[in-house]
Amino acid sequence: MGHTPYGYSIENGCATIKEDEANKIRKLYENYISGMALAKAAAAAGHDIADATVYVCEICGHTVMGDVPDRCPVCSAPKAKFKAF
Repeated sequence: MGHTPYGYSIENGCATIKEDEANKIRKLYENYISGMALAKAAAAAGHDIADATVYVCEICGHTVMGDVPDRCPVCSAPKAKFKAF
């Protein structure tokens, strides 16, 4: 994997969940699905995204902040399938 998604680390060649970051992502989604605007949902979940662009894969929903990978690490969709928020 050329890009390590937020909420994961690479240990011994395998992606491992970083629970503290994964919990923030879960809370962000809960907030957003409940109707909060993305920036407010992120802030309430403990993210400061004011300086980072968030991209979501239109195919599977994988989320990255900052640089978009050439292919989605979850569904292999091309970079063009990521939508900026």
